Amino acid sequence: MLAHILGGGPVWPLWITGTVLFGGGVAAMAVSGRLRRACLAASGVGLVATVAVYAAIPATPPAPAGVSLRIVSPPAGAVVTSPLAVRVCATGSAVPGSGRLLSISVDGRQVAEVDVDAAVVTVARGEHTLRVELVTTSHREYAPPLLTDETVTVGGVGVLTTPPGCAS
Repeated sequence: MLAHILGGGPVWPLWITGTVLFGGGVAAMAVSGRLRRACLAASGVGLVATVAVYAAIPATPPAPAGVSLRIVSPPAGAVVTSPLAVRVCATGSAVPGSGRLLSISVDGRQVAEVDVDAAVVTVARGEHTLRVELVTTSHREYAPPLLTDETVTVGGVGVLTTPPGCAS
């Protein structure tokens, strides 16, 4: 359940049912008699609802076999200008065409999500970590995650250049 919350799963149904479960259990310890039975019943309803919600959450899709990603532009460790063109190539078997998105992050903050192999992003001066992750069109990551990282240094503002293509 924690993996769904951390992985961006449906959080609100779990919070609500968990609150009912926890609240009923805590209240049952503080009261006696009929009220205790009512609190335990509420806790039981919360438990059943939490299990039902968790069972209804779809599993993380498996990663396409034999696929890995690499950033070909900008080159790792390069000093570049902003805006920069980020191009990602897949190695191994082909990346599925439909049902995929590339999520591009700079320093842990998502800056683009595209359904092509390149995007233009504006980045401030300084050293930055680029991360590109292949996700489904419903914005869910694969298991195991398909991602790649690299560090670049942005030296200032410059002219946007066309990134190289992917070697076949």
